[in-house]
Amino acid sequence: MPGVVDADTHVLESQDMWDDFDDGGEMYPYRPLLVNLPGDTSWGGRNAFWLIDGETYPKSAGSNSFPLHTPTTAIFEMERTDIVVGARQMTDVPTRLKDMDDRGVDLHVVYPTLFIFTGFNNPKLEIALCRAYNSFMAKACADSGGRIHFVMMPPLNSVDACIAEMDRCKELGSVGMFFRTMETGRSLGDPFFFPIYQEAARLGLPVCIHLGRAIPNSPSALQGNLGSVSSAFMAMVQGRIPEKFPGLKTGFIEFGSLWVPDALHGMHRRGQMKYRGPVSSLLGAGRTDPQLFKDYGMFLTCYADEPLPFILEYVGEENLIIGSDYSHQDASEEEDLVQLMRSREDVSSGVVEKILCENARNFYPL
Repeated sequence: MPGVVDADTHVLESQDMWDDFDDGGEMYPYRPLLVNLPGDTSWGGRNAFWLIDGETYPKSAGSNSFPLHTPTTAIFEMERTDIVVGARQMTDVPTRLKDMDDRGVDLHVVYPTLFIFTGFNNPKLEIALCRAYNSFMAKACADSGGRIHFVMMPPLNSVDACIAEMDRCKELGSVGMFFRTMETGRSLGDPFFFPIYQEAARLGLPVCIHLGRAIPNSPSALQGNLGSVSSAFMAMVQGRIPEKFPGLKTGFIEFGSLWVPDALHGMHRRGQMKYRGPVSSLLGAGRTDPQLFKDYGMFLTCYADEPLPFILEYVGEENLIIGSDYSHQDASEEEDLVQLMRSREDVSSGVVEKILCENARNFYPL
Protein backbone atom coordinates (compact mmCIF):
# COMPACT_ATOMS: atom_id res chain seq x y z
CA MET A 1 0.00 0.00 0.00
CA PRO A 2 1.35 3.49 -0.82
CA GLY A 3 2.64 5.58 2.05
CA VAL A 4 1.41 8.90 3.38
CA VAL A 5 1.87 11.99 1.20
CA ASP A 6 2.21 15.26 3.11
CA ALA A 7 0.71 17.41 0.36
CA ASP A 8 1.59 20.84 1.80
CA THR A 9 4.97 21.44 3.40
CA HIS A 10 7.32 24.41 3.12
CA VAL A 11 10.92 25.45 2.70
CA LEU A 12 12.24 28.46 4.57
CA GLU A 13 14.38 30.37 2.10
CA SER A 14 17.97 30.88 3.27
CA GLN A 15 21.06 32.61 1.90
CA ASP A 16 22.06 29.32 0.25
CA MET A 17 19.13 29.68 -2.12
CA TRP A 18 20.56 32.84 -3.67
CA ASP A 19 24.22 31.75 -3.97
CA ASP A 20 23.92 31.28 -7.74
CA PHE A 21 21.42 34.10 -8.30
CA ASP A 22 21.41 35.05 -12.02
CA ASP A 23 24.93 33.57 -12.25
CA GLY A 24 26.48 37.03 -11.97
CA GLY A 25 24.34 38.45 -14.80
CA GLU A 26 22.28 41.59 -15.29
CA MET A 27 20.06 41.00 -12.26
CA TYR A 28 22.85 40.01 -9.87
CA PRO A 29 22.95 43.49 -8.24
CA TYR A 30 19.27 42.96 -7.36
CA ARG A 31 19.87 39.66 -5.55
CA PRO A 32 18.17 39.22 -2.16
CA LEU A 33 20.34 40.60 0.63
CA LEU A 34 19.97 39.33 4.17
CA VAL A 35 19.49 42.08 6.77
CA ASN A 36 19.50 41.49 10.53
CA LEU A 37 18.36 44.14 13.01
CA PRO A 38 19.09 44.33 16.74
CA GLY A 39 16.59 42.44 18.84
CA ASP A 40 15.39 45.55 20.68
CA THR A 41 13.63 47.24 17.74
CA SER A 42 9.93 47.30 16.90
CA TRP A 43 10.55 44.17 14.83
CA GLY A 44 11.15 42.22 18.04
CA GLY A 45 12.04 38.58 17.44
CA ARG A 46 11.25 38.82 13.74
CA ASN A 47 14.32 40.96 13.26
CA ALA A 48 15.55 39.65 9.91
CA PHE A 49 14.34 40.29 6.38
CA TRP A 50 15.35 40.22 2.74
CA LEU A 51 16.21 43.45 0.96
CA ILE A 52 15.08 43.02 -2.65
CA ASP A 53 14.97 45.85 -5.17
CA GLY A 54 14.84 48.44 -2.41
CA GLU A 55 11.97 46.78 -0.53
CA THR A 56 11.96 44.60 2.59
CA TYR A 57 10.38 41.14 2.54
CA PRO A 58 8.63 40.03 4.63
CA LYS A 59 7.29 43.14 6.30
CA SER A 60 7.02 41.85 9.84
CA ALA A 61 6.22 45.12 11.63
CA GLY A 62 4.38 48.35 10.99
CA SER A 63 1.45 49.19 8.72
CA ASN A 64 0.24 46.35 6.46
CA SER A 65 2.73 43.96 8.04
CA PHE A 66 2.54 40.21 7.67
CA PRO A 67 5.25 38.05 9.31
CA LEU A 68 6.69 34.99 7.61
CA HIS A 69 9.19 32.35 8.76
CA THR A 70 11.98 33.56 6.50
CA PRO A 71 14.83 34.49 6.93
CA THR A 72 15.81 31.88 9.50
CA THR A 73 18.37 34.18 11.13
CA ALA A 74 15.56 36.01 12.97
CA ILE A 75 15.53 35.50 16.74
CA PHE A 76 12.07 33.90 16.51
CA GLU A 77 13.37 31.27 14.10
CA MET A 78 16.69 30.69 15.84
CA GLU A 79 14.93 29.93 19.13
CA ARG A 80 12.65 27.27 17.66
CA THR A 81 13.21 23.75 18.94
CA ASP A 82 10.51 21.86 17.03
CA ILE A 83 12.34 21.38 13.71
CA VAL A 84 16.07 21.68 13.03
CA VAL A 85 16.79 24.83 11.02
CA GLY A 86 18.57 22.92 8.24
CA ALA A 87 15.52 20.72 7.74
CA ARG A 88 13.33 23.81 7.46
CA GLN A 89 15.73 25.34 4.93
CA MET A 90 16.21 22.12 2.91
CA THR A 91 19.95 22.45 3.55
CA ASP A 92 19.89 19.36 5.80
CA VAL A 93 17.84 16.86 3.81
CA PRO A 94 18.75 13.79 5.92
CA THR A 95 17.28 15.41 9.04
CA ARG A 96 14.12 16.31 7.16
CA LEU A 97 13.82 12.70 6.01
CA LYS A 98 14.20 11.54 9.60
CA ASP A 99 11.40 13.90 10.65
CA MET A 100 9.24 12.39 7.92
CA ASP A 101 9.96 8.89 9.21
CA ASP A 102 9.17 9.93 12.78
CA ARG A 103 5.82 11.35 11.65
CA GLY A 104 4.90 8.34 9.53
CA VAL A 105 5.16 10.24 6.24
CA ASP A 106 6.54 8.78 3.02
CA LEU A 107 6.62 11.83 0.72
CA HIS A 108 6.80 15.62 1.08
CA VAL A 109 5.51 18.12 -1.46
CA VAL A 110 7.24 21.45 -0.80
CA TYR A 111 5.96 24.99 -1.32
CA PRO A 112 7.81 28.29 -0.82
CA THR A 113 7.49 30.65 2.13
CA LEU A 114 8.85 34.00 0.92
CA PHE A 115 6.60 34.05 -2.13
CA ILE A 116 3.33 33.38 -0.32
CA PHE A 117 2.66 37.09 0.15
CA THR A 118 5.36 38.57 -2.04
CA GLY A 119 4.86 39.92 -5.54
CA PHE A 120 7.31 41.75 -7.78
CA ASN A 121 6.62 44.36 -10.45
CA ASN A 122 10.00 43.93 -12.16
CA PRO A 123 9.60 41.03 -14.64
CA LYS A 124 13.35 40.45 -15.06
CA LEU A 125 13.83 40.30 -11.30
CA GLU A 126 10.91 37.89 -10.95
CA ILE A 127 12.42 35.59 -13.57
CA ALA A 128 15.79 35.57 -11.79
CA LEU A 129 14.19 34.93 -8.38
CA CYS A 130 12.09 32.06 -9.70
CA ARG A 131 15.03 30.44 -11.49
CA ALA A 132 17.20 30.65 -8.37
CA TYR A 133 14.44 29.19 -6.20
CA ASN A 134 13.64 26.38 -8.62
CA SER A 135 17.29 25.43 -9.19
CA PHE A 136 17.98 25.26 -5.46
CA MET A 137 14.88 23.16 -4.81
CA ALA A 138 15.65 20.77 -7.64
CA LYS A 139 19.13 20.13 -6.23
CA ALA A 140 17.85 19.68 -2.68
CA CYS A 141 15.08 17.30 -3.72
CA ALA A 142 17.52 15.27 -5.80
CA ASP A 143 19.29 14.37 -2.54
CA SER A 144 16.12 12.92 -0.99
CA GLY A 145 15.99 9.59 -2.79
CA GLY A 146 12.72 10.48 -4.47
CA ARG A 147 10.92 11.31 -1.23
CA ILE A 148 10.79 15.12 -1.42
CA HIS A 149 9.26 16.93 -4.38
CA PHE A 150 8.97 20.64 -5.14
CA VAL A 151 6.28 22.86 -6.58
CA MET A 152 7.96 25.32 -8.95
CA MET A 153 7.78 29.10 -8.79
CA PRO A 154 6.59 30.41 -12.19
CA PRO A 155 7.47 33.96 -13.34
CA LEU A 156 3.87 34.73 -14.20
CA ASN A 157 4.43 38.32 -15.32
CA SER A 158 6.24 37.06 -18.43
CA VAL A 159 4.29 34.40 -20.33
CA ASP A 160 7.09 33.24 -22.65
CA ALA A 161 9.64 33.11 -19.83
CA CYS A 162 7.11 31.32 -17.63
CA ILE A 163 6.52 28.61 -20.21
CA ALA A 164 10.27 28.16 -20.68
CA GLU A 165 10.74 27.84 -16.92
CA MET A 166 7.87 25.36 -16.70
CA ASP A 167 9.56 23.19 -19.31
CA ARG A 168 12.90 23.42 -17.47
CA CYS A 169 11.36 22.58 -14.11
CA LYS A 170 9.43 19.64 -15.47
CA GLU A 171 12.78 18.20 -16.54
CA LEU A 172 14.13 18.96 -13.05
CA GLY A 173 11.34 16.96 -11.42
CA SER A 174 8.81 19.59 -10.36
CA VAL A 175 5.37 18.21 -9.48
CA GLY A 176 3.30 21.40 -9.73
CA MET A 177 3.32 25.14 -10.25
CA PHE A 178 2.69 27.67 -7.51
CA PHE A 179 -0.18 30.12 -7.90
CA ARG A 180 -1.82 32.43 -5.41
CA THR A 181 -5.48 33.44 -5.43
CA MET A 182 -4.70 36.48 -7.54
CA GLU A 183 -1.69 36.91 -9.79
CA THR A 184 -0.26 39.94 -11.60
CA GLY A 185 -3.36 41.86 -10.53
CA ARG A 186 -5.53 39.48 -12.54
CA SER A 187 -8.23 36.96 -11.75
CA LEU A 188 -7.12 33.39 -12.40
CA GLY A 189 -9.79 33.15 -15.08
CA ASP A 190 -8.14 35.91 -17.11
CA PRO A 191 -7.17 34.91 -20.69
CA PHE A 192 -3.68 36.22 -19.91
CA PHE A 193 -3.02 32.87 -18.21
CA PHE A 194 -4.43 30.66 -20.98
CA PRO A 195 -1.07 29.90 -22.66
CA ILE A 196 0.31 28.96 -19.24
CA TYR A 197 -2.65 26.68 -18.50
CA GLN A 198 -2.27 25.08 -21.92
CA GLU A 199 1.38 24.29 -21.27
CA ALA A 200 0.61 23.06 -17.74
CA ALA A 201 -1.94 20.62 -19.16
CA ARG A 202 0.54 19.43 -21.77
CA LEU A 203 3.28 18.89 -19.20
CA GLY A 204 1.01 17.36 -16.58
CA LEU A 205 1.91 20.09 -14.06
CA PRO A 206 -1.04 20.83 -11.76
CA VAL A 207 -1.89 24.42 -10.93
CA CYS A 208 -1.45 24.63 -7.15
CA ILE A 209 -3.38 27.62 -5.81
CA HIS A 210 -1.91 28.23 -2.38
CA LEU A 211 -3.08 30.60 0.32
CA GLY A 212 -1.55 34.00 -0.41
CA ARG A 213 -1.67 37.01 -2.69
CA ALA A 214 0.89 38.38 -5.12
CA ILE A 215 -0.06 42.02 -4.68
CA PRO A 216 2.85 44.21 -3.58
CA ASN A 217 1.99 46.30 -0.52
CA SER A 218 -1.53 44.86 -0.24
CA PRO A 219 -3.24 45.40 3.13
CA SER A 220 -2.56 42.62 5.60
CA ALA A 221 -6.31 42.25 6.17
CA LEU A 222 -6.54 40.82 2.66
CA GLN A 223 -3.59 38.48 2.84
CA GLY A 224 -5.13 35.40 4.42
CA ASN A 225 -8.75 36.19 3.64
CA LEU A 226 -10.58 32.95 2.88
CA GLY A 227 -12.92 34.90 0.61
CA SER A 228 -10.05 35.02 -1.84
CA VAL A 229 -10.10 31.25 -2.36
CA SER A 230 -13.80 31.37 -3.19
CA SER A 231 -13.08 34.05 -5.78
CA ALA A 232 -10.26 32.00 -7.29
CA PHE A 233 -12.44 28.87 -7.33
CA MET A 234 -15.32 30.68 -8.98
CA ALA A 235 -12.99 32.23 -11.54
CA MET A 236 -11.74 28.79 -12.56
CA VAL A 237 -15.17 27.16 -12.59
CA GLN A 238 -17.27 29.91 -14.10
CA GLY A 239 -14.53 30.51 -16.65
CA ARG A 240 -14.69 26.78 -17.50
CA ILE A 241 -10.90 26.66 -17.38
CA PRO A 242 -10.73 22.85 -16.98
CA GLU A 243 -12.96 22.46 -20.05
CA LYS A 244 -10.81 24.81 -22.10
CA PHE A 245 -7.66 22.89 -21.17
CA PRO A 246 -8.47 19.17 -20.88
CA GLY A 247 -6.27 17.32 -18.46
CA LEU A 248 -5.44 20.40 -16.40
CA LYS A 249 -5.56 19.70 -12.66
CA THR A 250 -6.11 22.40 -10.06
CA GLY A 251 -5.52 22.28 -6.32
CA PHE A 252 -6.55 24.65 -3.53
CA ILE A 253 -3.89 24.40 -0.85
CA GLU A 254 -3.89 25.45 2.83
CA PHE A 255 -7.38 26.93 2.93
CA GLY A 256 -9.01 23.98 4.65
CA SER A 257 -12.22 22.72 3.08
CA LEU A 258 -15.07 24.47 4.87
CA TRP A 259 -15.16 27.24 2.27
CA VAL A 260 -16.47 24.81 -0.37
CA PRO A 261 -20.16 24.60 0.69
CA ASP A 262 -20.37 28.38 0.91
CA ALA A 263 -18.72 28.86 -2.50
CA LEU A 264 -21.02 26.33 -4.17
CA HIS A 265 -24.06 27.88 -2.53
CA GLY A 266 -22.99 31.31 -3.74
CA MET A 267 -22.51 30.02 -7.27
CA HIS A 268 -25.92 28.37 -7.17
CA ARG A 269 -27.60 31.60 -6.10
CA ARG A 270 -25.83 33.51 -8.83
CA GLY A 271 -27.00 30.90 -11.29
CA GLN A 272 -30.57 31.13 -10.03
CA MET A 273 -30.71 34.89 -10.17
CA LYS A 274 -28.65 35.94 -13.16
CA TYR A 275 -26.03 33.42 -14.28
CA ARG A 276 -27.14 31.01 -16.98
CA GLY A 277 -23.82 29.55 -17.98
CA PRO A 278 -22.86 25.86 -18.14
CA VAL A 279 -22.02 25.70 -14.44
CA SER A 280 -25.63 26.33 -13.45
CA SER A 281 -26.59 22.85 -14.65
CA LEU A 282 -24.12 21.36 -12.16
CA LEU A 283 -25.48 23.33 -9.23
CA GLY A 284 -29.15 22.54 -8.87
CA ALA A 285 -31.04 23.65 -5.78
CA GLY A 286 -29.60 21.89 -2.74
CA ARG A 287 -27.36 19.68 -4.84
CA THR A 288 -24.13 18.53 -3.18
CA ASP A 289 -23.01 16.07 -5.87
CA PRO A 290 -19.18 16.13 -5.96
CA GLN A 291 -19.19 15.44 -9.69
CA LEU A 292 -17.96 18.98 -10.33
CA PHE A 293 -14.64 18.23 -8.61
CA LYS A 294 -14.26 14.92 -10.41
CA ASP A 295 -15.05 16.30 -13.84
CA TYR A 296 -12.90 19.39 -13.39
CA GLY A 297 -9.90 17.63 -11.84
CA MET A 298 -10.01 19.83 -8.75
CA PHE A 299 -8.45 18.84 -5.42
CA LEU A 300 -8.19 20.61 -2.09
CA THR A 301 -6.44 20.17 1.21
CA CYS A 302 -8.47 19.60 4.35
CA TYR A 303 -7.60 19.76 8.03
CA ALA A 304 -7.63 16.69 10.24
CA ASP A 305 -10.14 18.25 12.65
CA GLU A 306 -12.70 19.44 10.09
CA PRO A 307 -16.22 17.91 9.81
CA LEU A 308 -15.16 15.62 7.01
CA PRO A 309 -18.41 13.62 6.61
CA PHE A 310 -20.11 16.93 5.77
CA ILE A 311 -17.32 18.03 3.41
CA LEU A 312 -17.26 14.66 1.65
CA GLU A 313 -20.84 15.25 0.52
CA TYR A 314 -19.60 18.21 -1.51
CA VAL A 315 -16.13 17.15 -2.62
CA GLY A 316 -16.21 13.36 -2.67
CA GLU A 317 -13.67 10.92 -1.26
CA GLU A 318 -11.25 11.06 -4.20
CA ASN A 319 -10.50 14.79 -4.31
CA LEU A 320 -9.43 15.59 -0.73
CA ILE A 321 -5.74 15.67 0.20
CA ILE A 322 -4.01 16.81 3.38
CA GLY A 323 -0.81 18.55 4.48
CA SER A 324 0.93 19.32 7.76
CA ASP A 325 2.39 22.75 6.85
CA TYR A 326 5.78 21.35 7.93
CA SER A 327 8.34 24.12 8.63
CA HIS A 328 5.65 26.64 9.60
CA GLN A 329 4.17 27.42 13.01
CA ASP A 330 0.71 28.83 12.38
CA ALA A 331 -2.95 27.84 12.38
CA SER A 332 -2.41 25.39 9.51
CA GLU A 333 0.28 23.35 11.27
CA GLU A 334 -0.72 19.73 11.95
CA GLU A 335 2.29 17.83 13.22
CA ASP A 336 0.20 14.79 14.19
CA LEU A 337 -2.04 14.68 11.13
CA VAL A 338 -1.42 10.97 10.43
CA GLN A 339 -2.38 9.95 13.96
CA LEU A 340 -5.34 12.34 14.01
CA MET A 341 -6.72 11.10 10.72
CA ARG A 342 -6.32 7.41 11.52
CA SER A 343 -7.98 7.85 14.91
CA ARG A 344 -11.17 9.34 13.45
CA GLU A 345 -14.25 7.20 13.97
CA ASP A 346 -16.62 9.22 11.77
CA VAL A 347 -14.75 8.51 8.51
CA SER A 348 -14.10 5.01 7.20
CA SER A 349 -10.53 3.77 7.20
CA GLY A 350 -10.69 3.39 3.44
CA VAL A 351 -11.53 7.05 2.94
CA VAL A 352 -8.88 8.11 5.45
CA GLU A 353 -6.24 6.20 3.50
CA LYS A 354 -7.38 7.83 0.27
CA ILE A 355 -6.96 11.27 1.81
CA LEU A 356 -3.59 10.40 3.36
CA CYS A 357 -2.04 8.28 0.65
CA GLU A 358 -3.84 7.88 -2.65
CA ASN A 359 -5.48 11.14 -3.68
CA ALA A 360 -2.30 13.22 -3.62
CA ARG A 361 -0.70 10.72 -5.97
CA ASN A 362 -3.57 11.31 -8.37
CA PHE A 363 -3.14 15.08 -8.12
CA TYR A 364 0.64 15.47 -8.15
CA PRO A 365 2.72 13.49 -10.69
CA LEU A 366 4.59 11.59 -7.97
